Order: sequence, then structure tokens, then C-alpha cells
Amino acid sequence: SEDAVGLAELCTDYKEEFNGIHIAAGWGALSKMRKPQAGYAEASEVVRLLVKMTWGMADGRAIAGDPLSARQIASILYAMAQLQALSKVKHQGESNNREDLVKALTNQLKEVANTLDAKGTCYTLYAIASMQTPLDPGLAADLKRRASETVKDFIPRNLSEIAWAFV
Repeated sequence: SEDAVGLAELCTDYKEEFNGIHIAAGWGALSKMRKPQAGYAEASEVVRLLVKMTWGMADGRAIAGDPLSARQIASILYAMAQLQALSKVKHQGESNNREDLVKALTNQLKEVANTLDAKGTCYTLYAIASMQTPLDPGLAADLKRRASETVKDFIPRNLSEIAWAFV
């Protein structure tokens, strides 16, 4: 969708059919709307819907299909970092804030980090660093290892994201 209203409608109309691919794509689409054409109220509604669906996947309750893949988690984290829109978004009356959602996603990433490609590794490291989120030492070691294993596949942008993440 090209605007927040259309994205909100897609999220609402098809939420029962959304899987990790759709959720990651929704986050990516929203993060590219620097100034949502429909306004911030609609963008906030999209964030609320995506947070709810992401929590469902991050909690291990796949909405449709398989749990989130490493690349999907990396894409979601990257979009969240670009948006910085989740400082205090509640889900079903709980006090889940951005840090809680990032922690749930990174906990799930621990299981699949060894499948990250160069772009996913860079996205994850950049997102964690830019959101200033503490990273589990085991996952940090896995991400550093993946970065060294995939360095030959980096493009210049990946190199700058990696350098920025480690500063």
C-alpha cells in the first residue's frame, strides 16, 4: 500500500491470513513512509496493528504458517529502528513497550541467527545499536560470527551499518 490508510486496511482485512512475510513487509512499508500521507493517527493505527501481529509471532504463536524467520526478524527490527515509533505501545492491556518486543524478537532470533545472510546480520546489528537495546551476550557473539562469515557478501551500505553498530 502507498499510504497509512491503505496499509491499515490491509492489516485489518487480512490479519488472520498474515504470516511473517506479510508482517515484515508491513513494517518495511510503514518505515518507508517518512511522512505518512494520511497523517500520524493512521500511521499510529498501523503501528498498533503490526505490534499486535508481531507479538503473536514473537510469542511463538504463529498467526498463519511458520514462525518468524531470521530475515523477517531482522527486517522487523530494522524497520522499528527506522521508525522509533514504539516507545510505549501497549498490547492487550499489558505494559509491553518497544524494549519488551525487541527482547522477544531477539530471543526468537537466538534460535535462527545462524541462518542470517549479510543484509540480515547488518540490519539486526544496526537496529539493536540504534535502538540502544541491550543484547544477549550469546546472540551478540552469534551476530559477530555471522558478520565475519558473510563479510564477503557485504555491500558498502552493509559495511557502514556494521561499522556504526560497533562504534
